[in-house]
Formats: sequence, structure tokens, C-alpha cells
Amino acid sequence: MRHLVLFLLSALTTQLFAQNLNVDFSAKLTYTGQHLSNIWGYAAGGNEYALVGAANGLSIVDVTNPSSPTEIVQIPGPTSDWREIKTYSHYAYVVSEGGGGLQVVDLNGLPGNNLTFHAYFGNGAINGQLIRAHALHVDVTKGYLYLYGTNLFSGRALVFNLNADPYNPSYVGYFNSNFGSNHNYVHDGFVDNDIMYSGHIYGGFSPSST
Repeated sequence: MRHLVLFLLSALTTQLFAQNLNVDFSAKLTYTGQHLSNIWGYAAGGNEYALVGAANGLSIVDVTNPSSPTEIVQIPGPTSDWREIKTYSHYAYVVSEGGGGLQVVDLNGLPGNNLTFHAYFGNGAINGQLIRAHALHVDVTKGYLYLYGTNLFSGRALVFNLNADPYNPSYVGYFNSNFGSNHNYVHDGFVDNDIMYSGHIYGGFSPSST
């Protein structure tokens, strides 16, 4: 048994070491006086970009040449130590725990720095009520945006339709989990083809839902 344990530990160490192969440090970009919390990738027109969740807003960095990353612009937003980004088509969707609703940024103007953006606070049944969110995900197969850990409905997952106009999301509804008073909050999730895998951090479980 002892030899088996040593063998498994050795194999695990080898696998962990192998994960670092083919990864080279190229460069760094310093954000003075700002914490960073999240990152997403976007590519268009032969260029590659890092969408960085910085404390003072969305930072868009040209990483086409990885040895020389260059910040193109920082889209201002509420100061927050947590900011998360996802994309759909040529739009970036940004949420933070500092407020400001859902920020929608049109990336079509890249690599220029004059980008159009606006804040969306909800429409229909939640008109003007969406203030903050912890996380988000886009079901790119179906064209729906999901927000998690918002200030609405005890943090249940909110659903928005992007198909008609991705620049102006349309509120559809929320996932009513009914798992109990402390279990409805969804901290994060992944959605594809109308199937949502939601992380309920309270209660110690992570059910999958449709």
C-alpha cells in the first residue's frame, strides 16, 4: 500500500508539472492603484484583446503582440474590487458589485478607443431596478444573458434576451429555484443550449437546472 501511495503521488506530481509545459512568460501590464478581478478574451479583425475587470472600470488591452500588451482604453464604471465580463457578438457585458447596473460596450470600434457604451438598469417587470450583479454568463447557442447574485429576487439567476438587439437586452424572467430561504442565491453559473449549471454557495450544493 505504501508503494502504491508513493506511486500515485509521483504520478500526480508529474501531471501537475506537465501542465506548465509550453507556457512562457511574455510581458506584464501594471495597473497602478487598481485591483484586478476578472479577465475575458475577444478577437476581431486579426487582433486579440484582453478584457480586464479593473477596479475603476473595464480595461481593454491589445495583446495581439503578447510581448507588448497595450491598453487601448478603460471604460469607466463604479469603483469595485469585483468586475466580471462576458461577450456576445461584438458586445461586452460588464457587471460589478459596486452598482451601475449592466454595462454594455460595443467593441465594433476596436482597435480605436472611441467605443460606444451605456448602462442598462432593467426593463419590463424590473424596469430601473437592476443595480448590481456578482457574475454573468452568455448562452451563445441560444442568445440569452444570465446574471447571478444581483440585488433582485434574493440573488436568483436573471435571464435576458439578446437576439433582437444585443446592445439593448430585454428582461425575460428569473429562475425560481425554491430551494429554501438561504439557497436561492446563485453565485455563478454556466449556460449552454438552455441548460444552466448553477453554483448555489449557500447550503453546500450545486444543482443543475433547465
